Amino acid sequence: SLPDNCFSGCTALTSVKFGDNSQLTTLGEYIFNVILDSYFKLDCIIRKFALNTSPNMSVYGIDTLHCSLREHIFYFGESKMVGSLDNGITLICKSLEEYEAQISKEYYTIKNNNINKNEEFVEVFNSSLKRCLSFTDLIRVASLTTIGVPIFIAHGGKFDTKYVFEKMSTIPQKNLFGLETKYFLISVPIISKSKFRDAFIKVIRDKIEECRECLEKLL
Repeated sequence: SLPDNCFSGCTALTSVKFGDNSQLTTLGEYIFNVILDSYFKLDCIIRKFALNTSPNMSVYGIDTLHCSLREHIFYFGESKMVGSLDNGITLICKSLEEYEAQISKEYYTIKNNNINKNEEFVEVFNSSLKRCLSFTDLIRVASLTTIGVPIFIAHGGKFDTKYVFEKMSTIPQKNLFGLETKYFLISVPIISKSKFRDAFIKVIRDKIEECRECLEKLL
């Protein structure tokens, strides 16, 4: 089971056709959000996967946009849902090659998207966002000293703990923008993609129906 606070934005999943393997990445990004929210206790800035389900939004860019309001740390997450851990690490390493440029582009999503933005985040950073045209400006104005890069790979293939740890440790972890950079390396082994998908989507749909019933009672 999943805690209630993990279902924020889950209605976005109802528009995704999960029979299409290309859309399974949305499921991986949703699970990634759940882990960042509930395990790492991070504050979500914008539900990026919810934007990606809109036909008017690009599916490219950083996969998750979180922060720690208490520590003033921004977390820019990268997610892969793949057949093998080796393939996932190869794709992650390719993404990280120009991650500073990706973060710089994603700053405009944070700055300009006012519809789905976390209200508490706006209260803390709105003044700085208005003054800053770029993420490097924000680093200076908001006196940021640390950023984070959570990395999530849901994968098939080998699941041996030692193997997974050794492989994940090969992911490069360099500082970005001259700041201390925290990396969270998350591996989620998937024994059966179809069974996992079906079970998870059932939980989501049941929760959505529960929410609808609660709203109907209130109305």
